[in-house]
Amino acid sequence: VAVTTNFLNLSEPELPAADVSIRETEHTQSKQELSGIPLFSEYITKNLPQQLVFLAFFAVGNSYYQTQDFVSARAAFAKSIASLPNDAELEGRDIAFFSLGLLDQVAGKFTEAIASHDKAIGINPAFAVAYNNRGTALSALQQYLEAIASYDKAIDLNPAFAVAYNNRGTALSALQQFTEAIANYDKAIELNPTFADAHYNRGIALGELKLYEDAIASYDKSIEFNPVLAIAHNNRGNALMALQQFTEAIASFDKAIELNP
Repeated sequence: VAVTTNFLNLSEPELPAADVSIRETEHTQSKQELSGIPLFSEYITKNLPQQLVFLAFFAVGNSYYQTQDFVSARAAFAKSIASLPNDAELEGRDIAFFSLGLLDQVAGKFTEAIASHDKAIGINPAFAVAYNNRGTALSALQQYLEAIASYDKAIDLNPAFAVAYNNRGTALSALQQFTEAIANYDKAIELNPTFADAHYNRGIALGELKLYEDAIASYDKSIEFNPVLAIAHNNRGNALMALQQFTEAIASFDKAIELNP
């Protein structure tokens, strides 16, 4: 039995360079300041070049990410962040930190990932996806209560965030709060009826409550929306075994083995 947790944007990243822009107004607050020239001169000679370097490394990182060269992508995103002073106000810094955190999660560096997501949230407190991925990193460290708090925040910011409901369900399941977990999976499925992982995770929780027929129904739904999910076929077989439906169980195990020898 395995529980799946979603790292949003992992296989289909949403890191468009077009989302990053330079805001010159941050450096030209008043006519009085502009009339003195030094502030504008500093912007042209120092701030603008820094921001262009940021954008360049950000674009390089995104390109590496698209080709799944995660090591090079992380290095480029780190350089984009390092190119700016800590107090720089530039749209896109939150996405750069988020990207860094995501790549650390891919590499299994969950503590570092949490630190990067914290930075992203510090810049953009309404960044629901960063809260979600912070939760997945905490769950990976088995810090489930803190993970649930992050998922709570993600859902507060985006009540239609199906992935966050699914992930909160997995954290609740890890704490053996299966009834509460099922309620979260139900909400995820309500928001996204074809969400195969939520159906699958719902099946696990139902199986833990020994509601095997309901668990099989959930595994069937998961398989309907993701026919190649071998673990769903395997767990369906386990539930059928519990019901002593051995012939059907063997057929499910055979399919799991066919998909994942």
